[in-house]
Amino acid sequence: MAFGGGLDWIEPMTAGRFRLRLPGRNIEVSHCINCTGVGADTSHSTDALTRQLLQAALVRPHAFGGCELDPDTFADRPGL
Repeated sequence: MAFGGGLDWIEPMTAGRFRLRLPGRNIEVSHCINCTGVGADTSHSTDALTRQLLQAALVRPHAFGGCELDPDTFADRPGL
């Protein structure tokens, strides 16, 4: 997934929420995961959390690296 210029900033809010400023819009979220590491191929990740999410079929690798997300909601793709 590409943000078309990237994430501008993340602002902590009250009640454990965050505000993310993306190109052209802001969104509020309850969780934020940094997926900008060097190893983009999640199917071969050695990270325990990534392996557990893949094994539980809660996420699936994206063809260009990282995990597949819905570009409108940033949620995992339907049908996982």
